[in-house]
Amino acid sequence: MRGFKNILLAALFLALIAGLTVHAHAQASDRVLVLVAVPPLKTVVEAVGGDRVEVKSILPAGADPHSYEPAAQELLSLVSNASLIVMTGPHHLPVEERLGELAEEGLLRVPILDYRDYLDYGLRILSIPDTGAPNPHGYAYSITGLRAIAKACAAELSRIDPKNSDYYEKRLRSYLGKLSSLEERIRRMGVEGVRVVLGGPALQYLAEDLGLRVEGMILKAHGAEPTPEDVTNAVRAVRDKRVELVMLSDLELKDNPELARMLEENGVRYVVVPLLEVSDQPELAPLLAAALLKSNVQAYGGSATSLLELIAFPSLLANLILLLFLILLVMKVRRGG
Repeated sequence: MRGFKNILLAALFLALIAGLTVHAHAQASDRVLVLVAVPPLKTVVEAVGGDRVEVKSILPAGADPHSYEPAAQELLSLVSNASLIVMTGPHHLPVEERLGELAEEGLLRVPILDYRDYLDYGLRILSIPDTGAPNPHGYAYSITGLRAIAKACAAELSRIDPKNSDYYEKRLRSYLGKLSSLEERIRRMGVEGVRVVLGGPALQYLAEDLGLRVEGMILKAHGAEPTPEDVTNAVRAVRDKRVELVMLSDLELKDNPELARMLEENGVRYVVVPLLEVSDQPELAPLLAAALLKSNVQAYGGSATSLLELIAFPSLLANLILLLFLILLVMKVRRGG
């Protein structure tokens, strides 16, 4: 009799576990699957979608978004269960270009959001100085860009999943409130009007957010190499005091590490905004850029500014922001380990 009771209890326990598993699976399957092209977009979709969405990256871990281009069948298999695809632009990345082609051919029927949709919510595509070409790079690191992406995502999620539209709208308002608070903090840092030469297109939108006066751009396109003429123009602009400094990002230095060396050899002051390091927290990018600029302008005379060098500079707000950034980096490394 006791053996029968034990068997019965074991059966009930297994049934309970199975029921919980099925329930958890059902909850997961109820979520809207959203695929994103780059990490900053994942942050925005999660901020708006919360636990009603499941967000996955189209790019494999460690892949370079500017060179990753899977075969059509592989891409179709990857997106087959998605309800929404969120991209930066129709012609920005190779994988985005391919998705657009598949949609035009009728092979892909998943809704796609890109910067053409974000234009309806406040994004303005800037032109690269000198060339006049449209710049699809870096707007996802600007408050204006993040705000437009969030609004477009909330509207599309509400259309796809109308029963949770109030939930998406509530989370959107909360996220927009955070962006507005960041905007106010940046305004109080007083970097508006600082004159800079940009390293490349990735910082143009961020510079506009901060109210900087952009007097030139060294690299006119992603992946381009710096020409002696462009570097010379930047050096002269700093020496002639037409600009305070050069603002680079780690995106440019990843492909062109010699750019920093060229500036250092000519005694040109520059700051490096760590876009790659905050790709999963893009809201930090404009705040860090403002802190770097404020501290470097105050500490006039240095040739370059790194995060560690800034700790010794007198801007309390900038130092607190940078200290927070260092803590976040440590936490990120520990999670990765």
